Amino acid sequence: MPGFDPKNSTHLERLASSPNTSSSTHVEDCKLYMPSDLSQSDRRKYCPGGLSGMEDHLQFAEACDTLENLHHHLRTRSFANRFKIANVTGQIHNTHARETQHRIDNKVQAAELQYQHSRNALLRLRGHGSWEEKLQVLKQSDVRALNEQEMTAQEKEDIRQV
Repeated sequence: MPGFDPKNSTHLERLASSPNTSSSTHVEDCKLYMPSDLSQSDRRKYCPGGLSGMEDHLQFAEACDTLENLHHHLRTRSFANRFKIANVTGQIHNTHARETQHRIDNKVQAAELQYQHSRNALLRLRGHGSWEEKLQVLKQSDVRALNEQEMTAQEKEDIRQV
């Protein structure tokens, strides 16, 4: 990170003691610390002017793009489900359709995690504010396709009993 003072051993020890830090010497395995990973006081101390703002813009754009990708994947899941119900018969075709649905589900989950990561970074950088109206907390019940209904408490209890 530009502006990071390697001579400050207490800060290095604190960062090195984090559980995600790898002992490998490969660059690909090293953790990249962003301004949002630091506290407010450390951000002022180690980040040159504008670096936090630059990450802020990048995280906001990533959150917006990821939300659009999530919408796209949910629409795709909806249409794939409809197509499977209307057109797919037989074990082989059902297996292929289920593999396709599984790939779509993985993309939905990846987009959900990426959105949450970007939103959490924005929360650390900006704090609470009006931006949260556009980028709201994403609940598990919010992530469903157009043709999927939210399960009622009774339906959840019935499934749990079965």
